[in-house]
Amino acid sequence: MTIVLFFFEPYSRTFCSHRILEILKAMGAKAKVLKNWGLRALFEIDDLSYVYEVANREDCISRTFIVYSIVSHRDLTTIIQEIESMLKSVNCGSRIRIEVRRWDKKYPIASIELAHTIARHLNERNLGIELNPREFECVIVIGIEREFTIIAYATKDLIKYKSAIPLNIIKRVAAIVERPQTSYEIMDLIQLSRALNLEVRLYKPNNDAFRKALHNLSLNIDDILTVQIYEDLDSLFKGIDLAIALSPYAKRNEKELISIIRRNTDKKIAFVLGNEYEDVSKILRNRCLYTIRLGPHSEMPMRTATALAYVLGITLPILAGYLNNSEK
Repeated sequence: MTIVLFFFEPYSRTFCSHRILEILKAMGAKAKVLKNWGLRALFEIDDLSYVYEVANREDCISRTFIVYSIVSHRDLTTIIQEIESMLKSVNCGSRIRIEVRRWDKKYPIASIELAHTIARHLNERNLGIELNPREFECVIVIGIEREFTIIAYATKDLIKYKSAIPLNIIKRVAAIVERPQTSYEIMDLIQLSRALNLEVRLYKPNNDAFRKALHNLSLNIDDILTVQIYEDLDSLFKGIDLAIALSPYAKRNEKELISIIRRNTDKKIAFVLGNEYEDVSKILRNRCLYTIRLGPHSEMPMRTATALAYVLGITLPILAGYLNNSEK
């Protein structure tokens, strides 16, 4: 019998584990649920072939791991020993990613810190593996529960790859926001930046509002490396090849924007926005080659983060090559 750790998509909640159990039994597998936490569950299954089939077939399963061991001790030494033992007995390949899930929030070591510590100790053992590369053949997950630790792995056959715009495409775009004044405006921009890994440059923001935004989001300045504050124009536009201002008073609209993006797919593009109260100033407009209006005519202007998300929805698919010139 094999113990399998399934992770489920957030929308599925509890129904996915019941569905998986029914499917496995219909396939002829001997299976039972050992533990169900809602968005993840431990199954016991008699044949691994059923695991591969159901993992690739069911969309409600987000990730699948084969459990190597469940240990009652949660100390670092035991965890590292178990992982080292697993690497010697399981063919995980040479490029391995380490992940930690600290489900017991009272565990004294944070997930990222524990993952880095484990990787450092494994590197010192000269096991002939490369840890945490961009492209990997195997994922090892360490799940810290209140009473035990799960050590599990997923080889390439079990890793689901979801289509997404590549990160190198995101790096070709930046946002410049002029003098954001309110904490909620800055919070929206920070959240959008973190969600997309988007570079956001804040030009002379309200410092009190910025600090309040960080406080409300329970973040430190070091947690948001993609959001930076600038005080002078030369630094603000450094590394930008093409600056495009977004303004509700512009004459050109999305039709022209699409044409501009298609002509400049090899350039670093910055979208320059005003704040919730004021349009882009003349001094910043002078640094922009184009000014574009977004959306239909309306008496209500878009909020800053809304306008930025809107323009990214147009720009990123073009830069990624999803839309060619013949598509309308």
